[in-house]
Amino acid sequence: MTRNKRFRPLRRGGAAVEFALVAPLFFLLVFGSIEFGRAMMAVQALDESAREGCRVAIMDGNTNDNAKDAVTAFLLAAGMADHTTTFSPTTPVNACQWDPISVIVTVPYTDISWLPAPWFLDGITLKGTCTLPREGNPCD
Repeated sequence: MTRNKRFRPLRRGGAAVEFALVAPLFFLLVFGSIEFGRAMMAVQALDESAREGCRVAIMDGNTNDNAKDAVTAFLLAAGMADHTTTFSPTTPVNACQWDPISVIVTVPYTDISWLPAPWFLDGITLKGTCTLPREGNPCD
């Protein structure tokens, strides 16, 4: 055996130890990025669905059910089935022309997460809103 090999320090297992130290931080960063990205995508879809529902709610001849159907159709296309839709005022059909009509769509993040155990954003409710003026139906 040569002299260099005999006095060289043993380094077996060094990579495994380094991986054991770095892997949790790496996976935390990757899964956190996935959840945060999904949350931002969901908020955008909720805003768009609220806008679609609000556009239906402000027109003459439409009811809350028509607006809810528009919201549901948009969210089903985005892959979000469970949501809550509220209106302000509660019956936009009775509002006068130019009165603001608001549609608020909410969904708990745990219902739409792509991860099996969403513990980064657990307990957060995502919300999309839209407010537009009522068309037609001038009040006396």
